[in-house]
Amino acid sequence: MPAVKWYWVNKNAFGLYSKGAVGAAFLSSTEKDFATGKSNDDNGTYFMFQLSFIGVEFGKQFRGFTEAGIGEQGFLLAGIRYKF
Repeated sequence: MPAVKWYWVNKNAFGLYSKGAVGAAFLSSTEKDFATGKSNDDNGTYFMFQLSFIGVEFGKQFRGFTEAGIGEQGFLLAGIRYKF
């Protein structure tokens, strides 16, 4: 999902931010009932979003981060990323 990140604090080895992301998910599935032999197709486009109210990151090149918010990525998100 494309995202926009707003930094409240952006220091060399520390960052405090909020993030918003929106996107779409495309679903295409076929379900078959073996008892009757009938198939049911389900196709659709679904709206997706992520709002991370607060995010904290530490480190210089390799940065550890954690975020708290709501949406497709969940309530808590944590990981490591590389900053170019």
